[in-house]
Amino acid sequence: MSIERVHKNDLGNRIRELRKGKIPKLSQREMASRLGITNASMSDIENGNLFPSEELLLKIVELLSTPQKTRESIFKLFSKAKGVPPPDISQFIKREPSIHPLLRKMSYKKITQENIAEIEKAVEKFESL
Repeated sequence: MSIERVHKNDLGNRIRELRKGKIPKLSQREMASRLGITNASMSDIENGNLFPSEELLLKIVELLSTPQKTRESIFKLFSKAKGVPPPDISQFIKREPSIHPLLRKMSYKKITQENIAEIEKAVEKFESL
């Protein structure tokens, strides 16, 4: 699947902004080293010439201590560009195979906004445990 240049540019710009705004400062070279990629690859990502893999994007947002809202917007951009679930959701599904039967059941049903609201309430109860 070919990713449009505009999506590569948008994601690259967001990553560059986060890196440059990090305190303490993080050079592109140091970031690349910490991620285990070449400086050229990091430059290509920030300049919109290369789109990171799901795994690399997860490492990037972790390394940059990305705030939750920003993380979600970056994952949404990645998801839209690639036509796949957001990386954090994909990783959760891989990490928690016990949820697969539930997701499968849900995929057979017509889910309404009301159903989603009920699911959100149930999840909130788990968070308070």
